[in-house]
Amino acid sequence: TLRDAIARFHDAAKDPTLSAVVVRLRDAELTTTQVEELGRAMQAVRDAGKKVNVFAENYGGAELMLGSYADEVLMQDGAEPGGGPEHEAGAGGAEGEPA
Repeated sequence: TLRDAIARFHDAAKDPTLSAVVVRLRDAELTTTQVEELGRAMQAVRDAGKKVNVFAENYGGAELMLGSYADEVLMQDGAEPGGGPEHEAGAGGAEGEPA
């Protein structure tokens, strides 16, 4: 759950054995408020002197917003910002036409 994820960030911030956190996102369907809550938790990790890296196979709006809270954003080879299966060329009509 969202609360569990936030708690894990705060635990990571306090854990002296960690120097970094990697966040792997998969089809994050989050509201702006949820992204901001997670972002504040990610910032707590950064404020503790630890790196936060975000990885996603595709970056939609939520993933891009969360990436703005990270030290580094990592992308799957071939991924595009704002892309995803529903945005690929040929997902509907001919290339350039709406699906």
